[in-house]
This record gives sequence, structure tokens and C-alpha cells, in this order.
Amino acid sequence: MASLLIFFTPLWSGRPADVNEELGKIKAEIEKERKQLELKEAEQGKILAQMELLEKQIRFFNDQIRGLERKRSELFKNIRGLEGELKKIASDLAERKELLGERLSARYKMGEVGTLQVLFSSDSISNLVLLDEYLGRVYAQDQELILEYEADLKQLEEKKAELEEQQVKLEANLGGQRWARAQVESEKGEQRKILEGVQKEAEKHLAVIAELDAAAQQLERKMQSLETSSVKQSEFALFQGKLCLPVSGRIEEKFGEKIDPNFKTKTMQKGIDLRAKKGDRVRAIYGGQVVYADWFRGYGNLIIIDHGSNYYSLYAHLNRMDKAAGQSVKKGEAIGTVGDTGSLKGPYLYFELRHHSEAVNPEQWLNTGCVYTGK
Repeated sequence: MASLLIFFTPLWSGRPADVNEELGKIKAEIEKERKQLELKEAEQGKILAQMELLEKQIRFFNDQIRGLERKRSELFKNIRGLEGELKKIASDLAERKELLGERLSARYKMGEVGTLQVLFSSDSISNLVLLDEYLGRVYAQDQELILEYEADLKQLEEKKAELEEQQVKLEANLGGQRWARAQVESEKGEQRKILEGVQKEAEKHLAVIAELDAAAQQLERKMQSLETSSVKQSEFALFQGKLCLPVSGRIEEKFGEKIDPNFKTKTMQKGIDLRAKKGDRVRAIYGGQVVYADWFRGYGNLIIIDHGSNYYSLYAHLNRMDKAAGQSVKKGEAIGTVGDTGSLKGPYLYFELRHHSEAVNPEQWLNTGCVYTGK
């Protein structure tokens, strides 16, 4: 703006040729500024697109890691079960061997006594032979059982070794996925630093506001489309001022019109920013049905809950979404965790409350001294 004022001064005192020359300079300066603004907007668009791609990659790695962790838990459970079976079979095998030893010892002793019986009793030979034959069959069965126990023991030990090998590979895979996620998160952090540097310029600041306004308008259209499908009635309105905060945190940005101190631009804050720790559980302020649970440009991972009577609550920038569209939720039930998806200022929860498609001040509905807790 200062450069334009300098150029305007001679217009009122020079000749027509001078005026045309100065006017040409002004037009050239305006064109230069316009091109710089376009370049900055294009740069921001590329960074935001890259960050959105990185967000999707992080979501992919999170899904992979959760799947591997579930498999690891199942492997642990199977290995523990095998260890129980191994312990039982080993115990049974030891008992069977001990019993066989006792029987063999008894047979040896019986053999000595049997010889004396033969000497003093003529009808003892047949009984002794029958008893010996019977004990022989018992010993053979004992030996067969011992072989079966030993075979089962070997088979289970091989199966356990196989599961443990799978566990080693799974742990390596899990470590690799976590490493890859860390690399993407590091790259995302670098992109955020670059973006923060670009945002210090006025053109970038205005471009961000324009993009957020576009996202807000898109959300308005989404809310209007949801409103037409909301027919359920509820007692939600009776709880004004009695609802608890969805997460433990400090209200960083309040509801209402905001004026940027540097650029004097006006924006409407239609919700509140709750500064909270990444990973903290986010809970539904009231029971209802999830009508939206997906990525939304400008809001990251977004969940919208229909509480009936055309009341809706919105939870944005979630790290993880634990509910899907169509699912019912209870008051205080966990629906996700705090994150920084789609956020330009780190992890926090953006929360809105709407009646029909109009945003209302959440602080008039929330008891800020109350926070939902639970599992």
C-alpha cells in the first residue's frame, strides 16, 4: 500500500505524459503484487495438499498398527493357551512315567515272590502266568500312552515355536510401521513449520481466511442437508447450561466475531477451541446418532451427532474416530481422541453446537466446571 501512495503523488502536478508514465508504473506495481499473491496462494495450496496427503498416510499407518496390535494380542493369547496345554501334558506324562515305574518295580518284586509260590503250590503256576500276561498288557498300554503324550508334546512345542516365529516377524512389522508413521509425522511437522513461515505474510493470512470461509460454507451446506433428514424429537433443549465439556481442556477461542489485530479482517468463530492433549478421549455431550464421521476439508477428522429436535454437535480435528455414521451414542460415551488433523495450530478440539443449521454459543449450553469421564 505504501508503494502505491508514492506513485500517486505526482499525478496532480505533472504533464499528461508524466501522468501516463506514472499510471503505467502503478499498473505494473499492482500486477506485480497480484502475481506475488497468486504465487503465495499457490504455495499455500501445495503445502495444504501435501499436509492432507500426509494426514491420510498417518491414518493408514494408524489402521495398520491397530490391526497388527490386534494380531499380536491374539498371538499372545494363543501362545499362553499352548503353554497351558504343554504344562498339562508334561504333568500327565510325568505322572504316567512315575506310575509305570511303580508298576515295573512291583512286577519285579512280584516275580521273586511268584517263584516261591510256584515251589509251594502246584495250582499257582496258571494264576501267575495269567497275572503276568495281564500286567504285560497294562505296561504296553502305559508305554503307548507315554509315546502319545510325547508326540503331542513335540507337536505343541513345534506349534509354539511357529507362533513365536510369527510373533517375531509381527513385532518387526509393527516396528517398521511405527517407524514409517514417525517419518510421515516428522515430514508433516516440517511442512507445518514451512506453512507457519508463509503465514506470516499478509497474502498468506488472507488466503487462509478465504479457505476457511469456503470450508465453513461447505459445512453450512452439509448441515442444511442433514437438517432435512432430522425428524427425531428429544429433550435436548431442557439441558441448556447443564451439559458437560466433551474433553478436559482450556477454552482458547470463544464463540463470536473476531477481528484480526494485524489485518483488521473480520471472521465469525462459530464454535469454541478447546486446547487439550493429543490422544485425550473426546465424549458426546448428549445422546444421539452419528450422522457424519469422516475427513472434512478445513476440519480434519470430523464427527457430527444429531441429538434430535434439530440440535447437532460437531467435533473437529480428531486424531481417531471411534464411531461411524449411523451408530448411536450415549451421553458421555467416547467417540474419538483429540488430534491435529486438518489443524494449523497443533492438537486441539474444535467444538460447535447448532440448532437447525445455525451455530449457537456453546458456552451458553455447557457447564465448564463439568467434564465427562468414563471408559
